[in-house]
Amino acid sequence: MFRYVHARRRLAALLAVGVAVTTVAMTVSAPSAWATDDVSPRIDTISFTSAPDVSPGDPVTISYSVTDASSTVSIVASFVDGAGRRTEWDFGSHLPLSGVASSTVPDGLADVPTSLLLLTVTDESGNSTEYRAHGMTCDPACPGATHDLSFATTLTVTGSTPDEVAPVVTSLALAAPSVAVGTPARLALDVDEAHPPVTSLASMAYAVFTNGSYSFRLTGDPTAFGSVGGVVPTSVPNGPYRLDSVYVRDLAGNTATYRASGSVQVWPQGSAGGPTTHTLPFASTTVTVTGSSVDVTSPVLSRLAWMTRPTTSGSTGTLSYGATDEALASVTIHYQSSTGFQTPLWWELTSSLTGPGTGVTTARLPSMGTGSWVADSVVLRDAVGNYSEYDRGGMLSCNRACATTHAIDLSTLDLAVIAAPTAPSYLAAVPLDRSLRAQWDPPSETGNSAVTGYAVTVSPGGRTYTVGGSARSLTVTGLADHTAYTVSVRARNAAGLGPARAAKATTRPRQRLFITTDVSNDGRADIVGVTHGNVAYLYRGNGRGGITGSTKVGSGLGDVRTLLPALAKPTDDFFGGNVLSVSYTGTDESWWAYNGNRLVPFNSISPSTFNAYRHIVTPGDVNGDAKADVLTIADNGDMYLWANRDWARFWGPRKIGSGWQSYTTVVGVGDLDGDRRDDLVARRSDGTLWFYGGTGTAGFRARTQIGTSKGWNGFTQLAGMADFTGDGRKDLLALAPNGYLYVFTGTGTGRGGFTSRILVSKGFGSFI
Repeated sequence: MFRYVHARRRLAALLAVGVAVTTVAMTVSAPSAWATDDVSPRIDTISFTSAPDVSPGDPVTISYSVTDASSTVSIVASFVDGAGRRTEWDFGSHLPLSGVASSTVPDGLADVPTSLLLLTVTDESGNSTEYRAHGMTCDPACPGATHDLSFATTLTVTGSTPDEVAPVVTSLALAAPSVAVGTPARLALDVDEAHPPVTSLASMAYAVFTNGSYSFRLTGDPTAFGSVGGVVPTSVPNGPYRLDSVYVRDLAGNTATYRASGSVQVWPQGSAGGPTTHTLPFASTTVTVTGSSVDVTSPVLSRLAWMTRPTTSGSTGTLSYGATDEALASVTIHYQSSTGFQTPLWWELTSSLTGPGTGVTTARLPSMGTGSWVADSVVLRDAVGNYSEYDRGGMLSCNRACATTHAIDLSTLDLAVIAAPTAPSYLAAVPLDRSLRAQWDPPSETGNSAVTGYAVTVSPGGRTYTVGGSARSLTVTGLADHTAYTVSVRARNAAGLGPARAAKATTRPRQRLFITTDVSNDGRADIVGVTHGNVAYLYRGNGRGGITGSTKVGSGLGDVRTLLPALAKPTDDFFGGNVLSVSYTGTDESWWAYNGNRLVPFNSISPSTFNAYRHIVTPGDVNGDAKADVLTIADNGDMYLWANRDWARFWGPRKIGSGWQSYTTVVGVGDLDGDRRDDLVARRSDGTLWFYGGTGTAGFRARTQIGTSKGWNGFTQLAGMADFTGDGRKDLLALAPNGYLYVFTGTGTGRGGFTSRILVSKGFGSFI
């Protein structure tokens, strides 16, 4: 509502009209919804006390009472006739809060009945309350307020000379070509009118300026001030605004609307006279608004690129952008599945922007699976909701005017989402001598990114080794024997390390030298040795404690932990001219036959569990059935018998002893004491050597010490079970750290001791 309420008082009397009704008293009670601090005035009672028919010059009187914090108020009544012409009746300003007020009926009104339309009361501070037949409006607001004032009031004017000619605008001009929001603008208007209006609550004239989307209005009484004006609202944007229309109204309610098209519309139609066209300079009447913060342009995107591309679910990337707008707010990239089978099929990535200009912003991927997604469209928004959408096909759409195509390549924003690989699909830890070998297969899921390496961790110790993506095994050295290790392997790709798969292995020392029976079939005991290069050599004995030469008999024996030497004759069903191998893998044990000049795989024992034990030996026949058996000793010192069934098959295991954990070496030596029962020799951790005589019934007699700590801890390996010196008694081989190999000749009687030491060779360093 525009307030020009008391601008001119010189024509106030012209607003009074006679009231052609019986006096009607109207009352209103104070609404309970009004708060106690409400300062809008309210009419408590009002009544019109004039004659029913009035003529120009007659007085019109009201009796009223008002409640307000101010001491004075103004009261205006609006009436409308059957043709829709509206007139305002100003009963004065600075009226006391209760009393009687009057006005005078002017000339020029139509001689027709009119009805009460509106009552307005305004206090000294400009607060007002407007009453209508079916409601009320307060400024400040009074939400929920009601009234019971009656609007069933009519009046008839008689004896008037009606004015039926609409006002005519003869010229117009802007006061200034440019104006800032929040400051006054003014349009000068010259109006030709016989009965000009008096300024009141309604606009007697107004001019509308527009830019096509936004508009503002200048109002006032041009007959009094020569112009219309008003403060340009801050809600309109900057830019040129053309004059769109001018509206003028006279005292009698005749109106004329001048439009930019050159037409004039007068009202009431068919009765009011006036022009139907005009030649006023609307086209050149344009004002430029400045200083507005209202944004009415869609953002323009010139560049968008990943500086740091997000690659994993939940990761954050960095976007570099170039865009133009007064207040950029966000950029949203819409993605869709490249195959139509990923989860989710489509999603969006939104990041905040600040504008105008260029900058860097971040965006975080949602939780999602792996796969490739294509950038389908990019939507740029500003702080007031203007947007522009760039699609992959080069089309551009905006909520404001913009081009219809673009040249930005959205394919550069495509994303391949990856994840760390799963654990290796298979892992085995193979125990070796003071080392172990980890063997694995690649992960079943690589997370949409190639495996670039593996991290292998060995504990205790926590040592971690890194190998390439094509590696499938790693041998870790420098470990302690008879120690349980855990090996974990994790695959790595561009997303990082995946989960681990773990396996356990207990390292075991390797036996490299063995005395055998007559493998070469020359009537003499032989030696088999396996080098660190995993090559097997046969050293033929000369029957006198020496060797006649060496022959390579095998290679590729890296998994062989120990060879159990032959005890029987070549014609027997087991160990006859053969050796039994125990592998570090623990998956099987194989026995090997000497075939001409080499050891060849001859049969397999699968599966067995010999490798799980601390010591694996064969003294020969343990249970007296004339078949060579196998003994195993667990880490807790328990001894088990594996009785030979036939052809490398065994009964067992059956526990036959305990307390063997203190021995670092246990050697089967056959019948060392000459009682035709096969025996054992064992070296303790303190270096003492002990003899265990066999009973022939799956057991051993009480031990006897046959060597002191002064010499036996100085040997790296011991091997026995054959007559190497040709004297008919079993012997024992001992390898010194300097590569010297000695044979200790057995006594063949008594307590199972040895008579002398003979140097076999100085060249056995490769078997240490």
